[in-house]
Amino acid sequence: MIRNIQTQASGNPFFAEELARSGPLATLPTTITSTLDHRIGRLSTPCQQMLGNAAVLGNTFDLPVILAVEGANEDEDRLFDLLEEAIQARVLTEENEGLRNQTRVTYSFWHPLLASHLYQRNSATRRTRIHQRAALVIQRMYKGREEEVAATIAYHLIESGADASEILHYATLAGNRAYTVSVFTEAMHHYRVALEHCEQTSNAIRILQSTSSNHAYRAHRAYLLERLAECSMILGKWDEARHYFEQLLDARGKLLTASFPDANFHHVGPRFIDSALNTESPEAHVAHIYEAQVQALIWGEISRTWRYQGNSAETRRCCERGEEELREHGITTGYAWAKLRYQDGGLFLLDGRFDEALDATQESLAQFERMAQTLSNSSDASHPYLLHVHSSDIPGDGGYMTRIQRTLLGDPADIGRVHRQLGLIMNSQGELSLALTHLQDALALFEQYDQVREIAHVQCDIGYIHLTRGEYDASQHALQRSLKLAERIGDEPLSSVIYSNMAKLATIASKPHEAEIWYKRAISIASTVQDREYENRWNVDLADVLQKQGKLTEAQTCLFKAMRIGWSLRNRSWIGNALVGIAAYRLTQARAEQLHQGRRNRFLSHAEQDVQRALALEELDAQARIRGQFVHAQISLLYGKTNKAHHELLAVLEEAQHHELAAIETAARRLLDEIRS
Repeated sequence: MIRNIQTQASGNPFFAEELARSGPLATLPTTITSTLDHRIGRLSTPCQQMLGNAAVLGNTFDLPVILAVEGANEDEDRLFDLLEEAIQARVLTEENEGLRNQTRVTYSFWHPLLASHLYQRNSATRRTRIHQRAALVIQRMYKGREEEVAATIAYHLIESGADASEILHYATLAGNRAYTVSVFTEAMHHYRVALEHCEQTSNAIRILQSTSSNHAYRAHRAYLLERLAECSMILGKWDEARHYFEQLLDARGKLLTASFPDANFHHVGPRFIDSALNTESPEAHVAHIYEAQVQALIWGEISRTWRYQGNSAETRRCCERGEEELREHGITTGYAWAKLRYQDGGLFLLDGRFDEALDATQESLAQFERMAQTLSNSSDASHPYLLHVHSSDIPGDGGYMTRIQRTLLGDPADIGRVHRQLGLIMNSQGELSLALTHLQDALALFEQYDQVREIAHVQCDIGYIHLTRGEYDASQHALQRSLKLAERIGDEPLSSVIYSNMAKLATIASKPHEAEIWYKRAISIASTVQDREYENRWNVDLADVLQKQGKLTEAQTCLFKAMRIGWSLRNRSWIGNALVGIAAYRLTQARAEQLHQGRRNRFLSHAEQDVQRALALEELDAQARIRGQFVHAQISLLYGKTNKAHHELLAVLEEAQHHELAAIETAARRLLDEIRS
């Protein structure tokens, strides 16, 4: 409600106060409408009528549009007089902008509530007529480049009650436009509108029994479902994404059956089989094999939704289901297989099975690079799926492919994604130089193909590597670029990762309170999007920051939360991470008990048990392992075992240097200096 008031008031304190006092109402409170009426009451009647028509165009409108809309009622000179009258009364503002060798003139209402009030004063019939006229005018003005204003056209068509198929067309264009510039929340809105009108259109066609037209709308519906699923994934809405992908499985299976009714496809839930595979036409065979790969990749995307929620069992089940789909159709190479092996590698990485993660991801890279070489040696026209994709799957002119479609046609960005994953694996194994090399390779590919979201993600990864290596200026630069892009595209899950890295920088700069704020922002988003991996990690990191501020009770709560997440999902890597954090916490408790030897030794005993349990886990990543070894060395020192502690710290120092862990290296050196002094 507060955000809604802020949006409506648009910085006007009087409006904000009146809106807050009146509470949620369908119409504006009379105190506001009276103020607005008084403001426009000084204008001539023709000027007020013109403004009422302009309000239908929105808070801001272009000169050519209002000229065209008002053209039937006013001559041009008279209209300019009315606009000038409104400007002089400070009801409108005028802005001139140079654009494409000409000047674009736009007008804006003094306040958004004024436009809203004027709009409501128009009769429903008048509003509908102006919306119809506005849609036609804008379509005519932007002929050949309608996608630039597709959202505005779709809005006017909806408000004028236009045909569902026309709304479908422009809403899809608007969604694609927003998706292309990485404004994913807006894209989702337009795709939802398009899906609603697609189903209305499809139902109408079904009643008319037009088979060919209905097939086109089924294909369009499948396209929209996939786009909605993609946007949901980007925005961290895992359950919603899974829902759309599951609908897509069913929709595509039915679409294939309807496309080739004589091929004997048997549709079973989201699966399909062809009982006459050896006798089908070449066209049906290509469609069949193509669809098997699409279905497999959809299963792979569903597995990603489970992965981000930390459900390893469902992630593995869906990955295996995708691979099974390919094997059933004799497919063991190619883009789809490479993509699933890449996703296998991500799952192994999540479980802390680093060698298997590396093997699967390297296999994926080899497959992608081999296919890319094959494709570069042939013409586009020879691609087996190009005609099928453009003729069957993409509404409009075929210029906006989905992620799965791009993969099956050979998306160079997929190679960048594999390099990024190799970078993450190398980081988990403590090979930071190799990690940085892979991440920079990924960044080069993403920048070459203008993959804004991927650039944002890999810049965050690069920032983290620089941070770990103690290269703080380079880290700050990469993270700031990543955050700017993440905020622009509305990628909250990525923003949370960046916040956590900002927290680490604040910790290194001895600003624990600032670090606490960053970590809590990161954890809040991770909790909202149900990203259990990061919830686990950042609660452990936050506990360390809280201990530095003497907030031991709050730190304990964070550590227990991290442990609960690890145990609930049976993830040994996460359990180990929490155990190392708990051991460090027990160490802090022991240090606070200098006057009570019994309690001090009890805390040290618990700390030693916890860290030994963590170090016994093979799934523990390199950084957590070295951090655990450092904790163990400190335990030995507090027990008075100076020689043992000295030996352990030397080993930690060597490992930290090898793995380029600057913060641990600095801390180990400091402790060694204390022992030697």
